[in-house]
Amino acid sequence: MDPRRDPERLSLASYPLSHPVQARFSDLDGNGHLNNVALASFYEDARITLDWRIFTDGKPVPFENFTFVAANISIHYLAEARYPATYVVGCGVGRIGTSSFVHSAGLFRD
Repeated sequence: MDPRRDPERLSLASYPLSHPVQARFSDLDGNGHLNNVALASFYEDARITLDWRIFTDGKPVPFENFTFVAANISIHYLAEARYPATYVVGCGVGRIGTSSFVHSAGLFRD
């Protein structure tokens, strides 16, 4: 199913991790929206926080004895993100494979 159409993906309650992020003025593009690089960094912060919870008991330490490789990153934009605002990234594991797993995340305001 297209993640943009999945009602569970559109609810913050569906994600086990809630990671708050504060939009900064420097995140704005020329049109006054949060730029795509800033939004990607919000997701990256949440992904790393989730990985630390799963693999290092929540400690922000370098990963040892294994390596993560981001094979694919896909962001579906559903609406404009504005400044000023505090956002929450909901994040969880969407699928577990034999040698990989998929992070699933959504950005929420209010």
